[in-house]
Amino acid sequence: MNYYDLTNPQKSIWLMEEYYKGTNINNICGTLTMKQDVNLDILSKALNIFIKNNKSFSLNFKHENGNAVQYFTNIKNDLVFETVKLKDSDEVRELAKQTSEYVFDIHDEQLFKFILYKLQNGYGGFIVLTHHIISDAATFSMIGTEIVEIYKKLLDGEEISTKSFSYEDYIKDEKEYMNSTKFVKDKEYWNNLYSDIPEVAVIPSMLSNTSASFVGKAERKNFLIEKSLIDQISDFCKRNKISNFNFFMAIFAIYLHKVTSLNDFVIGTPILNRSNFKEKHTTGMFINTAALRIDLKNDLDFISFVKQIASSSLSMLRYQKYPYELLLEDLRKTENNLPGLFDFMISYQITKANDKSISIPYEVEWLPTSTTAHGVCIHLHDNNDEGTLNISYDYQIQKYSETDVEHMHSRVLHIISQVLENENLLEKDIDIVTEEEKSQILYEFNDTTLDYPSGKTVIQLFEEQVIKSPNNLAVILDDKRITYQELNEKANSLALELINHGISSKDVVRYISSSFN
Repeated sequence: MNYYDLTNPQKSIWLMEEYYKGTNINNICGTLTMKQDVNLDILSKALNIFIKNNKSFSLNFKHENGNAVQYFTNIKNDLVFETVKLKDSDEVRELAKQTSEYVFDIHDEQLFKFILYKLQNGYGGFIVLTHHIISDAATFSMIGTEIVEIYKKLLDGEEISTKSFSYEDYIKDEKEYMNSTKFVKDKEYWNNLYSDIPEVAVIPSMLSNTSASFVGKAERKNFLIEKSLIDQISDFCKRNKISNFNFFMAIFAIYLHKVTSLNDFVIGTPILNRSNFKEKHTTGMFINTAALRIDLKNDLDFISFVKQIASSSLSMLRYQKYPYELLLEDLRKTENNLPGLFDFMISYQITKANDKSISIPYEVEWLPTSTTAHGVCIHLHDNNDEGTLNISYDYQIQKYSETDVEHMHSRVLHIISQVLENENLLEKDIDIVTEEEKSQILYEFNDTTLDYPSGKTVIQLFEEQVIKSPNNLAVILDDKRITYQELNEKANSLALELINHGISSKDVVRYISSSFN
């Protein structure tokens, strides 16, 4: 049996797997529903042909002499897939969510699962779960298009071709790259770019326990950008000869600058890292993480700033093969305690998982995992090519609340509306506070008028509150928290001590030495 070293993209996943043992952080899960009556037997054959035609699905991993290695197994017999009958898309989504929680044993285990389903209306498809070490976003796009295409050819009795290349080719090609002059030049570029290390941009949070131990548990908040707004953004980008990716990168960079007051920081972004036809049609883990350095030291107008981002992105892509993990290794030679360069990631998925040229209509949906390695990871995608844009915020729940994410999104939309109205708006003149927030500050926060029973004293009202909710928090100061019951007991204790000192109801007390605290 031939053993191969892990590729650099795979090494990053392996390290993450070791760090987050027992979690589903590296799971990728999705659903595909064909919108016509489906023959599950033929679909099962299509899945088996796809798996045998893409060698990354036959990869296994193990430790060999202390090192992680991979090898290809020979899948001779057809796999038998679990098949279920479901009522509707809600039940599909619920089963997919349960499936996504499965924790793979990365050592010597098959690292994918398919569940076939058929709905009451005759539609059908599959849930797919893979480990990130054998797949990525482009792989998921191929899963959708190739399986539906194979299924259609089986229905029509057409011949199905086999691929003449596989992930094994990429393993060999990367080994050549690591010993090339290109590798040396890429290394030099990234080390020069980070000859000094900027502060990590961290979004302020409404939570008080943001220093809690890092566990990475996450939730997702989804928003839909309507086609009308996307059309405006696309027209803006075409007119100014920039990409939608660079537009959104500039928008989020301005947001980060406004909320952190940093003018030099890094945003992480995953890049496909597929440079030729063969790689673009090969399943497997290719993605590399790039650290895009943001410079807002000069007060540029928005369009100039976007073009600056575009220039930086172009350089980043030119040197994209150099692994982010190797860059961190280089930097840690002088910065021993450097955890990373960023805590904020933006993923712009330009791959389409729905190929509308195939005569069978189908829809795909990706599901989030319950763990993420960064404070906030934002996914911008339109998998079904509907002309809209989904923005999904994956956020660590020990760092951020759902309200934090809602505020972030509303402020991002507010920035977009301003720059679309005036592309020459200076960065310093872009307002981050939304009109709704301004109204709240002016009219709600400043409205201090309260109604209360005129026949009762404040002390009586307070004691009534103690009876109603004795265990609710009454006072928070720094790290001290006091309930209504505790505050009442302390107040009574202090009153007793004042009486013991001969203080009457009309006396003024300026200071008293006491053990009360």
